[in-house]
Amino acid sequence: MEFPLTEMLVLMVGLIFAAIGLGLTKGKESIAALMMFDVGLFVTAVLGWV
Repeated sequence: MEFPLTEMLVLMVGLIFAAIGLGLTKGKESIAALMMFDVGLFVTAVLGWV
């Protein structure tokens, strides 16, 4: 399977958002951090199906 460059970049951004959200959640539980984590996972999952 070949991934276009744009999809790879968005995938990396999604993973970075997920990692940042997870890190913020460990530091202090906040809804914003959980939402950021969920958005990162959602973007990653959507790109995984495309």
